[in-house]
Amino acid sequence: MNQEILKVLDMVKDGKISVEEGENLISVLTSESSTSQSISKNTEHKKLLVKVLTIDKEGKEKTNVDVNLPLKLAKIMASFMTMIPQEAQTNMKEKGIDLSSIDLTELIELFENNEIDSELVNVKSTDDENGETTTVRVYVE
Repeated sequence: MNQEILKVLDMVKDGKISVEEGENLISVLTSESSTSQSISKNTEHKKLLVKVLTIDKEGKEKTNVDVNLPLKLAKIMASFMTMIPQEAQTNMKEKGIDLSSIDLTELIELFENNEIDSELVNVKSTDDENGETTTVRVYVE
């Protein structure tokens, strides 16, 4: 039995997580290898990019956030949504965030199949006081 599964079992034994949460974790851990084998070669070099840029009034560009996540990794991580404790999911749902309505795997497959080839998000905001423009872009490359 691998170390990760033993750690999950210890967490259940110690009462740190519920039996259901432990089952979900073990399910993810045991399916991870089969998931990674089924990943399309189309995603091998594609990345999900998140960039937050600020352009000051003189036109100088500054990168505030620059995240590059390989789609291959994003697809594996999508299965980790089941590991979020039920209590946390309930709290988020009460605040209007329903994780069960988000299908990351389907979104990633749209990128894999080139059904989405443009930006997902491109938002610009200008601060009237200092003239800075902030841009948030989410896209695949």
